Formats: sequence, C-alpha cells, structure tokens
Amino acid sequence: MAERLGPLLVIAILLAPLGASGGTPTDPELRGELLGMKDADQAVRDLPLTTEGEERVLSAVDGVHTARLKAIVAAHGWPTVAQVGQDGAAAAWLLAQHADKDPAFQRSVAEAMEPLVATGRVRAFSYVYL
Repeated sequence: MAERLGPLLVIAILLAPLGASGGTPTDPELRGELLGMKDADQAVRDLPLTTEGEERVLSAVDGVHTARLKAIVAAHGWPTVAQVGQDGAAAAWLLAQHADKDPAFQRSVAEAMEPLVATGRVRAFSYVYL
C-alpha cells in the first residue's frame, strides 16, 4: 500500500507530527484491554521459548490476541491515538504485527490504517512498517 502513496508522500507522512496525540483517550476501557494484551504478549516473548510447550503457549496467545483484535477492529475500527492513547495504539499495532499466522487480517489492518494516516489519527510508521 505504501507504493500507492508515492515515495515523497510517504516521506512527508513520516516526518509530519502526529495529530491527536495529547489529551485523554476517548475509550480508556479499550486502551486498558489493549495494554493488558500487549503485556501478556510481551510476557510470553520473554520466555526462553526453548521447549515445544513454550512455543505452543506463544502460538496460543497470539491466536487469542488475533481473534480479539479482529473483534475490536470489527466493532470500533482501527484503534486511533485519540481513541486509546499513544500507548494503546502502539499496543494494537504490536498485536497486529504478531498476527503473522493471519496475513489476510494483517492486510485488512493496513487497509484500515491507510486513510487514518493521512488525517494524522494513526502513526505513519505503524502503517508503513505493517
């Protein structure tokens, strides 16, 4: 999708300040849920992941988080900074990154993020990296 934007627009977006980065999130409950999911995601990744059981736990956690993130996106759209705060939006992005067993979902997330980048409601870095 970045290739559709053109290289100069991508550079401009990356250098532009992010709008709606301050203030209180409009959905603090969703923010809390995303942050909790991110904490669980990172806790599993802090394991040595040297045994088959640890790998299964990682896969299971990613599966649960992917399913929940799909439900969140279906109900609320892609979580924006204004909606869930900078840390909540970063948590949603991280969870989408770890949904690699569902590339179709990752593509749909990128498509949902694309128009939000132009309005400053999603960090360009998050969109471009995904």
